[in-house]
Amino acid sequence: MTRSTDQLPAENGEVSLPDWSLFDKEDLVDLDDELRAAFRARAVPTPAHVARDPQALSDERRSGVPVTVIACVFTSATLRAWVDQGHPYVRELGKVREVEYVDLRTGHWPQFTRPDDLGDAIAASVPTG
Repeated sequence: MTRSTDQLPAENGEVSLPDWSLFDKEDLVDLDDELRAAFRARAVPTPAHVARDPQALSDERRSGVPVTVIACVFTSATLRAWVDQGHPYVRELGKVREVEYVDLRTGHWPQFTRPDDLGDAIAASVPTG
């Protein structure tokens, strides 16, 4: 399973895009050398506190907001199974009352590997009424 962000190296209070060797092969599906180079050239470091500090969620109304999960690295069936098992990676997702799953098989960065399909999936998830 993908490593958590607290395992990524930080320098001067920032987490830069790490070396590709730190990612699982499933994260890198469809991310060829050209896309990797373009991604690295545009990548901006994330403040370490943003990547690592826990979030404090307090408003239970968030569970009533409809959610669309675009499942890329993991299938929707895997995510549903994790929700049913109470897996910590999807604990908050298990609290959501209305969830739609869309499978878009690719790696962790569909905005680079399948941008048109991702855009279509996002557009299809927006209510029109």
